[in-house]
Amino acid sequence: MRSVHRIPFLIAALYLLQWRIASGFSQEKYFLSKSTLVGADDNTRIFEPLGTAVIDYSTATEYIQEHYGIQNYFGKEIRRTQPVYDARKGVLPHCDPKQAGHLEPARLENCGFELFMAPTQVQDFQNLQEVQKYYVKELEDLIPKALGVSKDDIETLVFWHPTLRGEELSIGSRSEDHPGLGPIASRVHIDTDVGAYGLDAVCNLVDKNRVDALNDSKDCNLVGSVSIKDSLFNSFHDRRRMLLLNIWRPLVPVSSAPLGLLATKYDRNGTVPGVFPNVAPSSEDSHWYIFSNMRPEECLIFKQYDRRLDKQSDIWHCALNVQETKGSSNEGRRGKRISFDIKAFVVLREHVPQKLDRLEAAIPPALTWEESGEFCDNQAHRLNAQKG
Repeated sequence: MRSVHRIPFLIAALYLLQWRIASGFSQEKYFLSKSTLVGADDNTRIFEPLGTAVIDYSTATEYIQEHYGIQNYFGKEIRRTQPVYDARKGVLPHCDPKQAGHLEPARLENCGFELFMAPTQVQDFQNLQEVQKYYVKELEDLIPKALGVSKDDIETLVFWHPTLRGEELSIGSRSEDHPGLGPIASRVHIDTDVGAYGLDAVCNLVDKNRVDALNDSKDCNLVGSVSIKDSLFNSFHDRRRMLLLNIWRPLVPVSSAPLGLLATKYDRNGTVPGVFPNVAPSSEDSHWYIFSNMRPEECLIFKQYDRRLDKQSDIWHCALNVQETKGSSNEGRRGKRISFDIKAFVVLREHVPQKLDRLEAAIPPALTWEESGEFCDNQAHRLNAQKG
C-alpha cells in the first residue's frame, strides 16, 4: 500500500486520552499470564439479529471478477441491508446451518474467528518498540493456545504489518518507531489473497513487513538461524500447514464502527473444494457477526487463510454501521473507534494431506502479479478520489 501522506499521531493520542479520563482507566500494566476464552452466553440462545447494516461488497466483487472471472460472487446486489448478529451469544454450527435453535461458541475451529480476554502490558500502541517488546511476546503465548497446539508444534511464527486505525485517520507510512496508520475499512475485503500472490510474493510480503524488520531482533519469530523468507519458502514445499491470522484489538471501548465478520457457509458436498474462490458463499446460510461492546482488554483473532481445505478461513470483514434495535447497550454512544491490528504468519509442523492441500487445489488468477498490483493500486486511487 502506497503512502498518501503522513498523519500526526496526536489525533490518536487525543482519542486515547479522552477515553482514559472518561473511564478512569488504570495505568497499571497488564500481563498476559493466562488467556481466557470469551464464549457464548448460556442464558441467551435465541438466534435474533442485534440489528442491521448496509454491507458493501462492491470492491471485493470487482476484485474477484477481474482476478478469477467470477461475476456476482456475493450476489447481484453488491450493496444490501443484512442482519448482523452478536457473536457473544454464539454462532450457527458450520456443519448444520439449518439448526437455528442451536448455537455454539465462536471458535477459530468452527467459524474462523474467536474472542479472547487478553490484557496487555502495552501502554502506547503508537510506540512500535513497546509493541515489539511486550505485545509480540504476549501473542507468542496466546496464539498456540488459540490454535490448540503447543509452542513446539509451531515451526514458524512471524508477526507483520502492525497498523493503527481510526475513523478519522488517514494512510501513514510505518517508521522504525511507529506503526502504519490507516482509516477504517467500510468495504468487505480479505487482507491477503494467497492464490493471487503466489509463493514468492507472499514470502516477500511477510518478510518485508515483519514487525522486527527494522532491527532484526533474534528474539522474535521462532525460526532459529534460518532467514524468515527461507523458512516460509521451505514450509510451502514440505506441505506444512500454514495459516494467516489477523489479531485485532480496540484501544477504546467500541461504540462505533465495530468490526464485522462474515461466517461463510459453502457447499462442501460437491466435487469442487468449498473455499474461496472456488465456490461462492451461500447468501442464505452465511451470516454477519460482531462482538458487541468490545473492550481494550480483549482481542479478536480471525483467519485470513488456512492451507487445509477442510478448515474454515478467508473471513471477509469490514467496519459496520450497525442500526441496532431499541434498548441496545450502545444506544446514545458516539465515541470514535481506534484500533490496532497486527498479522501473524503461522506454520505448524503438521503436514497437510495432499487431498486437503489447498495450495494444490487453488484456481490460478487471470492477472499476473504485476497486473494484480496495478489493478489494486488503481482501485485504491479511485476509491480515495470518491471519498474526496
